[in-house]
Amino acid sequence: MPQIKNQHSKSERRAIEAAKQKEERDAEAAASGTQKAPKQETPLSDNMAPGYGTEAPPHAWHHHLKFPSPDEIDARMPKKMATICNQWVVGTHQFDEMENAGGALVCARVLRGFLIFFIVTSSIGLCVGFFFKASLASPMETEQYGEMDAPSVVFCASPWGTDFLGFDVISVKEGVVPGKAFESLPGNNWSVQSFNASLGHETASMLTGCKVIALNDVRLHPHGKVAQYTAFDTIRMAINAQTEDGMFNFGFANADGELPQRWAYGSLGERLSGEISYDQVNVGASDVSEGTPRSILGFKGQGSTNLGTRTEVEYYFGYFMVRVLSAQAKGLTIFACVAFVLLFAAAVNNCGLFELFFVEYIPDDEEPPALVPNLVCQAICGNFFTSCRRRKPDPADEEDPKEAEAA
Repeated sequence: MPQIKNQHSKSERRAIEAAKQKEERDAEAAASGTQKAPKQETPLSDNMAPGYGTEAPPHAWHHHLKFPSPDEIDARMPKKMATICNQWVVGTHQFDEMENAGGALVCARVLRGFLIFFIVTSSIGLCVGFFFKASLASPMETEQYGEMDAPSVVFCASPWGTDFLGFDVISVKEGVVPGKAFESLPGNNWSVQSFNASLGHETASMLTGCKVIALNDVRLHPHGKVAQYTAFDTIRMAINAQTEDGMFNFGFANADGELPQRWAYGSLGERLSGEISYDQVNVGASDVSEGTPRSILGFKGQGSTNLGTRTEVEYYFGYFMVRVLSAQAKGLTIFACVAFVLLFAAAVNNCGLFELFFVEYIPDDEEPPALVPNLVCQAICGNFFTSCRRRKPDPADEEDPKEAEAA
């Protein structure tokens, strides 16, 4: 109970003191003639925002929020970090002319820190790719096409190096898979020829008896959207052939690759169905030219069925995309060196982006700041050119004028 009485007495004394202070202020205002009528304040509910004619609650953010000063910001940072930011990023007192110097300092340091990180990482990646791979371009890319030329088919007897005991072309047709209707190609779009075995060089003797069914101006198209194809244009070649072991070899060729690079084999009297994969190797590619294209066509069988004496090969492009590979010897070229220097200079020049947001302020009564080459230029070129060396101070300029007069 005594404790409660003491609390009541303290609250009463505070109320009496507040009333006295109010009376004194009112008396002073009345004496000076500046007393105003009391404001009509509208009480605010918890969900109402302060508006015109109302006083903001004492907890409003602009009553107590104050951005720390640059010195306070550095004081809250670790000493080493503050030193690095002050010497290498943005100086502590470079924004003293701003109303919110601390906020401007934080924005400037964040922006310059991001630029430094971006420039360093991009420059390191550029150097690693150039010096370790000696190339600035990707060695592989994929190109998409809306249509592609149908490749020719080279048939070789089995075993290798033997001739067909008989070889006749029954038909060359084009159709759609899935689908049943296949229509014969006009005679001017295909022809039967003996394969040029000299293309095989040291293996020419193994290709002497091969035949090629060459297609001219026959283009295959996909049906539907990319990766959502509904059907594919398909070529079906039917032959009547005989070999020593009842097997045969076949490969695909086009204008960029007359000698098949991938061979497949099958049994006579069957229909072989599959899709064609297309790789293009640019031989001798460099940073200036794309090189000489060479096509590599592969056959991925999807299944076979027995037809008796008739042999059919059915093929289509499963992906209307060409994987382009660049084959080049490792080494530095003049163009690669020039391109590297230009890209590296462009990466370093990104430091200038900082000047787009923060410009150096020079008062009218002060002279522009002096300029000197950076430390790298001074260290490298300063040994050979006087224009890259700082002038040594003259001892006479540093002598105190009073001492000079006394002397």
